[in-house]
Amino acid sequence: MKLPIVIPCYNEEKILPLTLERLNKLSNEWIPRDGCSEIEFVMVDDGSQDRTFELLIESSKADKGVKAIRFSRNFSHQAALLAGYEFVKGDVIVSLDADLQNPPELIKTMLDKIRSVMMLSMEFVNQEKMIPGLNERRLVYFIG
Repeated sequence: MKLPIVIPCYNEEKILPLTLERLNKLSNEWIPRDGCSEIEFVMVDDGSQDRTFELLIESSKADKGVKAIRFSRNFSHQAALLAGYEFVKGDVIVSLDADLQNPPELIKTMLDKIRSVMMLSMEFVNQEKMIPGLNERRLVYFIG
């Protein structure tokens, strides 16, 4: 399963290193245990006035799994999410705020629930029962 995580950022210079450190640690656990073949962090800078984008560029150079998008000015949290969603391709898309308001550890719980829904969906497909909505391969979950 390919797992992109969309993270809007606005003036996150102080918290961003901690956010990336926690996400990298967790993603190293998810890949072998949770069936994630690839995890990418799509960081969308919503016109920050601090060093947020510089830190994102440094991170993307050090880790090919980090992608950085920058807005010319502040457009809104929702616009940053939309830009991230339009950029990514994956089986599941997760969004997370860069300020760690919601713990990224919750993503594992979400992955477990998604996996159980997919297993249920496959059972119905195998029984040749068509249920609207269960055939969708791309699920969007929001944190925050």
